[in-house]
Amino acid sequence: MTQNKISLGSDTPDVVDIAAIELTDTRDDPALEQVVFGNSVGFNDLRGTTLGIVLTPESLEGINHISRNLGDNRGQGLHPSVFIPGG
Repeated sequence: MTQNKISLGSDTPDVVDIAAIELTDTRDDPALEQVVFGNSVGFNDLRGTTLGIVLTPESLEGINHISRNLGDNRGQGLHPSVFIPGG
């Protein structure tokens, strides 16, 4: 997911808030093999959303390419080549 501008809001943020981008493995068992990996999330403008990027569990950050986004949770400073297919 690259080069998007995402601006979302919730009418009832105290009940449910909006995440611009969310990667979630709902199995909640670290012993199981990872199934959400190798995704590229970069060059997105997430400044119009309270929760820019949400990862559940947080360890998904280490097995997905998340970088160079605009907003509070920008991701790591990966080289732009990771976002090029085959790069």
